[in-house]
Amino acid sequence: MADADVQDLQLPARLPVLPLRSTVVFPLTVQPLAVNRAVSVDAVNRALAGDRMLVLVMQVGDADDPQPNQLRKVGTVAVIRQMAKGAMGLQVLVEGLARVRLDEITRDGNVMDAAIAAAPEPDATGLEIDAYLRTLRDLVEKAFSLATGLSPDLRSIVAGIDEPLRLVYLLATLIDMKPEDKQLLLEQDDLRVKLSAITAALRREVELLELKGKIESQAQQEMSDAQRQYYLRQQLKAIQSELGEEEGQEIAELRKRLVDAKLPEAVLRPATRELDRLERMSQASPEYQMVRTYLDWVLEVPWSTVSEDRLDPHAARRVLDEDHYDLDKVKDRIVEYLAVRKLKNDMKGPILCFAGPPGVGKTSLGQSIARAMNRKFVRISLGGVRDEAEIRGHRRTYIGSMPGRMVQALKQAGTMNPVFMLDEIDKLTAGGFSGDPASAMLEVLDPAQNHTFRDHYLEVPVDLSKVLFIATANNLSTVHPALIDRMEVITLSGYTEEDKAHIARSYLIPRQLREHGLPADGLELSSPALSRVIREYTREAGVRGLERQIGTIARKLAARVAGVDTTIRTASHAVVDDPVATVDMPLPDSPSGEPPTMPPPSPERDPDNPDGPEPSREDPDPRELPGDPHPDELPEGDPPPPPDPDRDLPEAPIGDPPPPPQMPIMSVALEAPFRVAAEDVPEYLGPPKIKNDAPFRLSRPGVVTGLAWTESGGDVLYVEATLLPGGKGQLVLTGQLGNVMQESARAALSHVRSRASALGIAEDFLTKHDLHLHVPAGAIPKDGPSAGVTMAIAILSAARKAPVTPDVAMTGEITLSGLVLPVGGIKEKALAARRHGVKTMILPDQNADDLDELSVEARRDLSFVPVSTFEEAVAIALGARVEPPPVEIPAVTPPAEPVVAG
Repeated sequence: MADADVQDLQLPARLPVLPLRSTVVFPLTVQPLAVNRAVSVDAVNRALAGDRMLVLVMQVGDADDPQPNQLRKVGTVAVIRQMAKGAMGLQVLVEGLARVRLDEITRDGNVMDAAIAAAPEPDATGLEIDAYLRTLRDLVEKAFSLATGLSPDLRSIVAGIDEPLRLVYLLATLIDMKPEDKQLLLEQDDLRVKLSAITAALRREVELLELKGKIESQAQQEMSDAQRQYYLRQQLKAIQSELGEEEGQEIAELRKRLVDAKLPEAVLRPATRELDRLERMSQASPEYQMVRTYLDWVLEVPWSTVSEDRLDPHAARRVLDEDHYDLDKVKDRIVEYLAVRKLKNDMKGPILCFAGPPGVGKTSLGQSIARAMNRKFVRISLGGVRDEAEIRGHRRTYIGSMPGRMVQALKQAGTMNPVFMLDEIDKLTAGGFSGDPASAMLEVLDPAQNHTFRDHYLEVPVDLSKVLFIATANNLSTVHPALIDRMEVITLSGYTEEDKAHIARSYLIPRQLREHGLPADGLELSSPALSRVIREYTREAGVRGLERQIGTIARKLAARVAGVDTTIRTASHAVVDDPVATVDMPLPDSPSGEPPTMPPPSPERDPDNPDGPEPSREDPDPRELPGDPHPDELPEGDPPPPPDPDRDLPEAPIGDPPPPPQMPIMSVALEAPFRVAAEDVPEYLGPPKIKNDAPFRLSRPGVVTGLAWTESGGDVLYVEATLLPGGKGQLVLTGQLGNVMQESARAALSHVRSRASALGIAEDFLTKHDLHLHVPAGAIPKDGPSAGVTMAIAILSAARKAPVTPDVAMTGEITLSGLVLPVGGIKEKALAARRHGVKTMILPDQNADDLDELSVEARRDLSFVPVSTFEEAVAIALGARVEPPPVEIPAVTPPAEPVVAG
């Protein structure tokens, strides 16, 4: 469209307004726009619904939703030539038609429209205009000669424009100008001023292109064939020289950090060398960021930072006793270490390993040790780690490489003497093409080597000798033997029922009440109730499951507490022995004006005296809330009244289910503990999850209770044996038995057959029978030699058709000659026997010393019978005395002459 056409253009009185944030569209130019704001999209849609015309005007500020008073008063009328929808909004191609002034801007929803008036731009001629045009053409030619990558067609288009105004607007669109300068150019009425402004902007662009060419030429002249890879670095240096910046601020900051970090000499030298390399590199080089990341890691390791230990053994013991019950062996070891550190300050940190079933407090004990010693605590989970680089770090040749977990833990701790908890060290995955992480741990846990531990990423010696390493494991059999040799193993066995009750009252219940927002004295769990939870809902070596069950009770109590603005008052805490409490709740007045009375609750037995007399019905139950009348309130002999069908009920829409009944909820203001008795436990935890089936299973011949050790502690192991008529003496083994356990079964059968007559069974009892030996549960793999005596007793019981004494359990390995050999896990097995109601435990005579580890509570209600031969075990289990086999001692003939050793 020519300039004359612009002057004769007929414009509508009002047009929709499209605000622009960072660009200006000039008349006589075509420009693409990305439209994604709601106000802009709606303006485009309204224009498309009409004559495709709209006003493009620059806004003041960067607001996403500009208001009419935030728009400029001069804009451009444009017509939409093309429109396409994209993932980020609309892509619109517009052609500027004429400059206009916006007189009145209104807004309807997201769309703004304006009353516009043409703002004609008078043409001008003369020598001054011709001079400007010639200067512009010369500058354009010079810019095209200096710039590379411009289209030759664009050069021809610019050279063929004769109209001054069109040339000004096209150059303003092509040149990199600030949006504010472009808007001022559009608002200017004088063509000479516009030509002057665009000439100055184009001259500045030409000067920038000349300076860029000078810099490139200077860098090219200094390059040789061997230095061609440093082209970008030389270009950057030339720019810095032009700006007067000889050294980057980043390099100077890194140098200052190196000086302030007080690095060891063995670390400072390679770090300085890497910093010098970094200074010679360009920031655009891929290796620049790798070296920079390396230096950051070196500077973030706390090389010279050491926290001050609390060397008071008495204070440390108090802290440990506050956090954990029992565990005297571990506490004594920490106290001994602190006592030695008090005498010898440069002593290296011990390397401990806590081995035991889950839930006995291994990980939390590490946190308490760190608190007792006033050290930082870092937990490093090793479960499932299968790559050596996780421990030693990745070499810097790999993209995305980083230090190993030891160096990362030091950075996290911020000191060189923290407590590292190496959790689940028995779950390290060994072997594979990625190396063996267990072997990599050998250097970490070796006191003779870890003071110069070398991480593959840092490649400098790192001192780990001040770190107190504490590893945890459930099963030491899967730990590398060399690792076990480097650690001081401390076994944490399971807890007795008395221990669990003490831990629950001192630690678990207060913590669960605190975590559920209940007062510290908000729950009173009676001793019978707590014992029932331990026996019937959690059969475990630790207390993790017990805490979950206590948490369930606390959640149900919190659900009844939250949400009602009432106050429950019960008997004073001082009346501890009173099993009944009075509930006093403010209730609304009755229609008669008399205050309503609390219905009498159901009776409750004294939780500490379940066999005592029932409390009087006159005393209310603190657990019962106001609701329907209690049956005891009805006249004697009358049944409870049926629900009244005519009673007014809230209406519900047809087809919708009736609203659920509202459960009464107590207020959070508790003035007495909420009591839970033994008979109330199923109300909170459901039916018992663990039932003692020992009396049922031990009442038949061929069924014997053994004892086993697992990663979760001790457990009972039932062995079933039965004779199958019509067989040929075959031995059938089921129950997923491992190789060792299968060999124990064969050895047990061979010994019973060899002693058949003395054991009271026919010598050919297997001639016409097959023997089936089964160890439930069949889905769980089992292995180990400690069930040998149990399987031999089961075979004998089945052959004699005599049941085993019901309250007897046993463990021990058997040999072909009938000897009972020692096994492991005696303490865990004894605790499991006590949990399952066993009264007598048969164990190898050589394991009798292991009983010293049992506490007085663990020995209570359980007798131990050490045996050395199978016949002694038979006398206890079956009540049958069996004579041991005779031992023949061959006669030794003395030599005729003395033998002289020479």
